[in-house]
Order: sequence, then C-alpha cells, then structure tokens
Amino acid sequence: MLRYLIVQSRAEIADANGYAGLIITKAGCAPIPDTTMLPNSEMRRDCRQFNSEAIERVAAIPKLKGLIVAGNWRTYLSGGGLLTDGDEVASPDGTQRIMADRFSRMREQLPPGGYKLILMGIAPTGENKAFSCASRAAYRNMDFRNCSSDLYSDTLFYQKDLEGLVDKNSKIDLVDYLPVMCPDQKYCAVYNGRNANFLDDSHISAHAAKSVVSTIEHLL
Repeated sequence: MLRYLIVQSRAEIADANGYAGLIITKAGCAPIPDTTMLPNSEMRRDCRQFNSEAIERVAAIPKLKGLIVAGNWRTYLSGGGLLTDGDEVASPDGTQRIMADRFSRMREQLPPGGYKLILMGIAPTGENKAFSCASRAAYRNMDFRNCSSDLYSDTLFYQKDLEGLVDKNSKIDLVDYLPVMCPDQKYCAVYNGRNANFLDDSHISAHAAKSVVSTIEHLL
C-alpha cells in the first residue's frame, strides 16, 4: 500500500486541529516521482504519470500545512523491486541512487512554504510472516513474542538504509516506527493488549497506525 498522504488526512490530527485532508494513492505506485517501477505489471503501468499528477495536485492545495509521503520502501531497499529513470539499466544500487536523488529534490517539485514534509519510515511488517506465526501461537496458547524477534532487527536494518538516503539538508522529517511499535528494542509486539498491530503480514493495523499519530503531531 503505497501512498501520498496529506498530513491533515489523519483523523486524529484533523479532529484536534481542525484541518481538512486529502489522500492521493494508487496501489503498486511508490511515491517516487519521475521513475519507472519494475518488474512491469498492469498495476504499475501508469505509476509514472500518476506520481506526476499527484505532485501537481498537492502543489495546487492552498495553505498546505503538511505532507506525509508513505510507501513500501522495503521493496526497493531489499531489491524486491527496481527503479529506473530511463537513463540506465535498473539495478539495486541504481535504485537506491534514484531514491536518494528523488528524496533530495522532493521539495523542489512543490511550491515554497512553511509546511512540513514528513516521510514515513519502514513499518515493521512482512517477509518473516510474524503475523501468521503469532496467530498460530495465540491459538495454541503459546508465547508469540519470538514470532517477531527478527522483525525488529530486519526493520532496523532497512530503516538505517532509508535514513542513509534522506539528505539531512533536504528539510524532510523521517518518522521511525520502531520506538512506538517495538519499544523494548528486542521484538515488535504483534498484539497490543487485545488489539493486533498487524492487519496481515504485509500491513500494520489501523490501531498500530494510530499509535504513530502523536509522533506526527510533534513534528507539526
């Protein structure tokens, strides 16, 4: 689920501050402008045009307070997906160079102003099937914490990679999910009380997403 999110679209922030919000999203399209996303698929076919139109739409918003850019960065940091700008053969190293370049130029493509540009980091989801493991463990009344022990280290690895791509002079605030969802720095909680932190093994739950709202509010 890759998306441009206007900061005000978070219901909790909107309710507290009286903001209006807008979500611009297309499945399969990472919010990385001026790139072709590989491997080719029907879902990714129009991503380049979509991202250009999304930037134009955001740039036209009067009195913009903030912009959240959220995407499945792990796909491109891990080599599961590749990016090309048309000038070179797609490769993992080239993909990371393109990401760093687009992040550094993101503000240049938007109108000047005092709004906040916030980049959501690596959400602790995924490939190790932590959610499925925890569901089975809970059904069997077993300790499910070990299901997500490697989820912390995996997420930390890619978060550090992402931090390395975001230029400190780009005036982008990077949000880290780990202090919120993995506070003891050993494992990422699959459940928070009775609430699951994961919708499935590819997405965090709405409950978990709400847990980072205070972090975003602080940045605003």
